[in-house]
Amino acid sequence: MRHWKFLTLLLVMALVARAGQGANRWDREAGVPFVPVTPENQAEFYARSNRCATVRVDLDRTLRAISPAFLGINLSSFSDTTDVWRDYKIPDTLQYAGVGAMRFPGGAETGYYHWRNPGVNGYEDFWEPAAKRGKSDPKAGRFQAVWVAPEKWASNTLFMSIDEYLAQCRRLGAEPIVGINLSSGAKYGRREDGVKEALELMRHCRDTGYKVTYWYLDNEPWNEGIANYTFKGNTYAEEVLVYGQAIKQEFPDARLICNPTLESADSNTIRAFLQTAGKVVDYLDVHWYWGWGTSSFDRWLDQPPAYGETINRIRTVCREAGYPGIGLVVLEWNVAPSDWSVSFSPSLFAVIQGDLLLDFLNHNVELTCLWPLLWRTSREVWPEQDVFQSIASSLPPYERTLSAEMFRMFSAVRGRNLVACESNASRNLVCAAANDPAGNTATVLLVSRSPLRRRVTFDFGPARSGTARLEAIPIKDNKLQTEDGLPVRDGKVECFIEPYSLNALTVRFEKRARK
Repeated sequence: MRHWKFLTLLLVMALVARAGQGANRWDREAGVPFVPVTPENQAEFYARSNRCATVRVDLDRTLRAISPAFLGINLSSFSDTTDVWRDYKIPDTLQYAGVGAMRFPGGAETGYYHWRNPGVNGYEDFWEPAAKRGKSDPKAGRFQAVWVAPEKWASNTLFMSIDEYLAQCRRLGAEPIVGINLSSGAKYGRREDGVKEALELMRHCRDTGYKVTYWYLDNEPWNEGIANYTFKGNTYAEEVLVYGQAIKQEFPDARLICNPTLESADSNTIRAFLQTAGKVVDYLDVHWYWGWGTSSFDRWLDQPPAYGETINRIRTVCREAGYPGIGLVVLEWNVAPSDWSVSFSPSLFAVIQGDLLLDFLNHNVELTCLWPLLWRTSREVWPEQDVFQSIASSLPPYERTLSAEMFRMFSAVRGRNLVACESNASRNLVCAAANDPAGNTATVLLVSRSPLRRRVTFDFGPARSGTARLEAIPIKDNKLQTEDGLPVRDGKVECFIEPYSLNALTVRFEKRARK
């Protein structure tokens, strides 16, 4: 009996301790009974320090220009089949979401891809011996939504070609980000052929009237999983130097993107890479999937996306290596799968994804590409069928998700000026703001990690008038909420921010009278 009493006492102590942690972590009113809010006491209720907050935006303090291509997405040459794009109107979804860039032929696909042979199955290399072809049959456990027999590769038009991809970029006004295969040349001892193939691809794009600025030199060359070839030591840097010198000689305006390191962004790896290849590199690419194997609601609250320290360290390494002008891009990112993420609601995915994008935006990541557009796998191929939430559902009819709304909310800042913005509750109200060059429209993006509904005052400084529109994705509702016609008086607008939510406040100021 004493034993059970002792265990009960321990359990109570643990619950009390957890409640205390929750109060400290979330700003809850510990031990305060629920009291209904009435019109008479509402002002007093929302005047409490944990129920109100202020976001200050300095429209006159421009931090930098935001690239029109900031908000990108990954395509897959073999997964994004022409019939799916046509029948399910995928371009309409991309346009609705405000996608500003598209990466092609994808991630690991790049190390296998030969642009003159678009009908080849994913994760198969046309340069490999004919006897080894056909290995990507789903029965062999490969990620392949559509499998085509090798003898039909030449006539296969289901998979996306470079010309079809570029035509979609032009239609959508999206920046093309095109991959160059380094793996095949290294794997089969055909470096010279690989360089020739890369230059012919670039000439083809130029001669057919497509302006491609961004080129990424293969994908995750250090990956020992599904990569076609794993570059050991500093061999990736050696290949980059050879390809880069040939490219820069003929295409000096090309911007070359390289991915030399895992998500930990080891400083020594980056330093060694730059010592060999830094003179031909314009951007370093790091792939960040938040919470791989550990993503959960609790982890988001306790360890939210925070890559700023790593980003600053990468820039320090570049500067110390003599290349301060090298920029940073994240060409693959998402909420990573875990045992908990399979039960995430669409709204929770959208809110955490918005938190990630805010972190990238606030730390000057120039380009980002969500991975993937479509994740078409099955339990026969991937038994866990892990979720990689995108702007479209992973199964027919590939409907728009709340992540598409999240993208659309962020698309408002593409091509705008990032301006100074800060919250007096920065622990659980994270924000960024942008205005248009004319200065008559401003957008504030805000993620609330708070469990409390709060009255937030957005203060734009100078006494200006106008109207505002608030769009919100709260995790409790699984739908977009909007509120129009919010008045802006003396440069301030007040609105209520729901718990655990992504918000976009768009303000249209009245034009100032000319003096």
